[in-house]
Amino acid sequence: MAQSENPFAARELFKPRRVAIIATRFFDDGNNLAPTYTIDAKMLSPEDATQPVATALLFIHGASGPSKDPRITYAPFQDELEFQGKGQDKIASVVYNSLGVGSDNQEFYNEQSLINRADNALNALFYTYNTLHPQNIIISAVSMGASDAALALAKLYDIATDPSHPRSSEALQIIPLIKGVVLFGPAAYTRDVQNLPARDQNQTRTKMLRESAAHPEELIAQSHTLMYWKILSRRYPLYVLYGKEDSVIPKQVQDAYRELAMLTDTVPYSPHDGLLGSKYRAYHEKVISWMKSLIA
Repeated sequence: MAQSENPFAARELFKPRRVAIIATRFFDDGNNLAPTYTIDAKMLSPEDATQPVATALLFIHGASGPSKDPRITYAPFQDELEFQGKGQDKIASVVYNSLGVGSDNQEFYNEQSLINRADNALNALFYTYNTLHPQNIIISAVSMGASDAALALAKLYDIATDPSHPRSSEALQIIPLIKGVVLFGPAAYTRDVQNLPARDQNQTRTKMLRESAAHPEELIAQSHTLMYWKILSRRYPLYVLYGKEDSVIPKQVQDAYRELAMLTDTVPYSPHDGLLGSKYRAYHEKVISWMKSLIA
C-alpha cells in the first residue's frame, strides 16, 4: 500500500497522559474532610496540551474498588475514540479514579460516599473544561456513576446561579457546552444512602442497597437519582444502554431510565459490568456516532 493510501498516515494520535487533578470541596457531607485533595486521572488529548479541542468526553466510573482501576476499564472505549475522525473531529477524553479507587488506599475507598463521589465528578468536569478548553462536552457514566453525574450536574447549576460562588462564572460557561450524556447500566439511589460510607463495620450501605433493590417500585418512587435525571433529561439528550444479562439493576429501574432517554440499547450477552469490554466495539462505535450527531 502506498504511503498516501495508508489510513493511519494522516491520523494524529492523541497523547495519553496521567494527570493529577487538584480538587476542592463543592459538597459538604458533614464529615469535616480536607478542603483540597488530589484525584488521579488519565487524559487523551492532542500532543500540544495547550491546543483547544472541539469535543471532550468525561468518563465517570461505577462502584469499582480499591484494586480495580477505571483508567484500564475504559481503555477499550478510549481506544475506539482514537480511530474515530481526525484533527478537530477527534474526541479528547478524561477518565479519573474517585478517591480510593484503583489504589492501595483501602481507607479512602471505605470512606467514599455518593456525595464524595459526586464531588470527585464535579472537580473532574471543571478540570476537563479548564485543561482541554473544549467547544463541546459529553458525559459518560457507568452504573453508580449515574448518581455521581446527576448530583454533580445539579450542583453545577447551583454554583452557576450563585453569584457569590467563586466559580460561578466557570459554571455558567460549562453548562451550555454539555451536549449530551451516555449512561451505561445506570443505577438509582435514595437520599438516605448518599452520605453513607462505601464500607463500614456493619456494611450499612450495602445492606440498604440490597433492600432497595428488593423493592424496585419503592426505589423508583423515592430515588433522587431518577428525580434529577427526569429534570436533566429535559436539558440534555440521554443515551441509555443496559446489558441483556444485567442482573444487578432491577428491570423496573432499567425501564424507568429508558423512558427518559432519546436513544436506548440492550446489549446481547452482556452482564452489568461488561458493557465497556472490547467485544462490544460495535456498540461503542454506535455511541460515538450518536455523540457526534449531537455536535454536528
